[in-house]
Amino acid sequence: METFRPERPGRASSATHNPLKIFTLQAPPCCRTPPTRSAVGPNISNRSRATLGIIPELASSYLLPRIIGFQRAKEICFFGEEIPAEKLYEMGLVNRVLPHGELLPFAREQALRLIAPGGAELAVRWTKRAMHRPLVEAVTRALDEENEALNLAVATADFMEGVTARKERRSPLFRGK
Repeated sequence: METFRPERPGRASSATHNPLKIFTLQAPPCCRTPPTRSAVGPNISNRSRATLGIIPELASSYLLPRIIGFQRAKEICFFGEEIPAEKLYEMGLVNRVLPHGELLPFAREQALRLIAPGGAELAVRWTKRAMHRPLVEAVTRALDEENEALNLAVATADFMEGVTARKERRSPLFRGK
């Protein structure tokens, strides 16, 4: 993943280690969707964890249904099919689809519109805080649920089969154990 970092230090960070960090980013997160398109929006994976015999993570079990609807979210989580960037855009999971060469200039332009002198930086920060704070408690609960289920899932034979199948480049044969 390539993350835009504006010239002003401390204006962007990565949500890699703390999923709740996405709610405190001050620059737009970007995700890359192979092979030649980039999508600007939440940092999401196109592959379902279900193909490994585990559950979705990073609060996607909470956020995804609220963004695209319950049935679509279940379909993505259950079947783990690759999703082209254009489809992610249609579903509302990304804000833009751009050629890779245009991604960083676009992200830079957007970020500069949010910070002084081009934007009302403090108002943007406070608006973002007001919008995100109520979600943090719910997302924290979702993360706890996901972690509990993930700990159970990684101890199953199905998880081992999912990992082995991926290594061997074959379809998994799950047994519900």
